[in-house]
Amino acid sequence: MLDLQGTFLKPAPEIVQKLEEAKHNLLEIKEWETCMEKEHSKKKEAQKRYREALSELNRKALSKLKCLLYVIISGDMTLIRL
Repeated sequence: MLDLQGTFLKPAPEIVQKLEEAKHNLLEIKEWETCMEKEHSKKKEAQKRYREALSELNRKALSKLKCLLYVIISGDMTLIRL
């Protein structure tokens, strides 16, 4: 409840109710924003781990491709395990 003691004019009950509703809505928005910030940081962490894993896979694939190209260029067609 809003503290309206000490005011010279007492606002109409409808005004008090509208202010209470506005206060409640602002608190809900603040709670939602806090939740979104937490979710955003989790999402950023997951995206970071995904990028790191993808980078590692690309690095390994590139390394294997280089080996394969070396074998083809050198003409050594012996069976190699990549």
